Amino acid sequence: MATLPRFNTPAGIKDFAAQPDKQAQLDALWNQSLNAFTESSIQGGSAPLDNDRTVYFNPLTTDLTGVLTPPPVAWTAFPNRILLTFPTASRGEQLRYADEGPPGWINDYNSPQGYQPSGPRGYQDEYCEWSVTRRPSDNKIIKVSFTCENREYWNALWLIDPNRVLELYRELVSPDVQLSDLEGINPDTGRPGYNFLNKWNNNTQMGPVHLVSRPNSLSAEIYLAAAATIVRECNGQVVTNQSQLIQCSRYGTPGRNSDPFIGGSVNSIVRQGGVKVTLNDPVGLYIQEPAFDQTWQLPAEAPVEARPSDYWKIVRGRRRSDPNEPDFILHAVYEVPEDQGFCVGDITIDGAPILFGSQITQKFQIALAAIGIPTTEPNQTPRPCIDPSACPSENDQVVSAAVDPAHLDTMKSLMSSTMNRV
Repeated sequence: MATLPRFNTPAGIKDFAAQPDKQAQLDALWNQSLNAFTESSIQGGSAPLDNDRTVYFNPLTTDLTGVLTPPPVAWTAFPNRILLTFPTASRGEQLRYADEGPPGWINDYNSPQGYQPSGPRGYQDEYCEWSVTRRPSDNKIIKVSFTCENREYWNALWLIDPNRVLELYRELVSPDVQLSDLEGINPDTGRPGYNFLNKWNNNTQMGPVHLVSRPNSLSAEIYLAAAATIVRECNGQVVTNQSQLIQCSRYGTPGRNSDPFIGGSVNSIVRQGGVKVTLNDPVGLYIQEPAFDQTWQLPAEAPVEARPSDYWKIVRGRRRSDPNEPDFILHAVYEVPEDQGFCVGDITIDGAPILFGSQITQKFQIALAAIGIPTTEPNQTPRPCIDPSACPSENDQVVSAAVDPAHLDTMKSLMSSTMNRV
């Protein structure tokens, strides 16, 4: 039987490449963790409405003969919640809110009010977070750092060797980081260990090392995709609307670019029957190369041969090696070397200077990739909504959200649990 030998680390990265024994330990721990996330997501929630999600499969135990590899599923990195929550704000205000948080924002990960979004970089909730470095003399942007790395992987890294985590923090953020800065209570488990909300990774001015917005976890994304494989019905009709589905099945967060689209796309695939889905290895959500088109313009003082794309640097991860796969970028920086005579803030996008890092997020996407396998099992019998209020009355109308057919086959199920509990 042709199965996946093991789950690989995100983007296949080898953070212990110089220490084979520790890399083997990390590989084993990550494989164990992803297997646990997958199995718990297949098991699902309360019976009979949300359990037994068998249309999502575990590639470690499932024959992959005849596997189908559709195009990646991708969405804009700019947080849609900003646009929905502040529709009357000016474009400049919306861009600022995405960078720094809007008025009334609660910078408390453990806010008793729950996700709204609260916590460090809470509104950067499309599985991409960033920080902006400005020049003190004139406040112009000199560097924007982007990450889509999941906190579960960094916790695994810590469990193998905290000193390696320290080394990476010093490379990514500052040589001033101390091991004691990273130690503390893990916010997800409440137990001593790696504090991913440490002072170097809980703000919008330095870092970010990895994702900290509450919904931006890999385990939650796996769970979402698995939950979306259940076909739902309301008032005798199969649910097809993305926004209605996310409420009906209680997965993910409404109003985001990512969750409704991912869930709706997964559900669109499995509703047709004849296929099971899962996320492709290496499982993760990845930054895609920005669209460096004619909307980007360098200032007059830039070297004649320079191009806007010259200043995009992949720090962790890699570009795609096959046109049919996504880029596997984990961490990237947009920065102009000091000897160029200008800075990021002097570059324009759509005719406006880069005043906010969020302007760049409007030019790239976050993506995940899925695979499918054919099945002869009977089509699902639709299940009622977990949340009955998601079903409109006969007089209500639900506007159907379109799903790009090119992405429908790309969806897979993702599972949940948190890596630090494995």
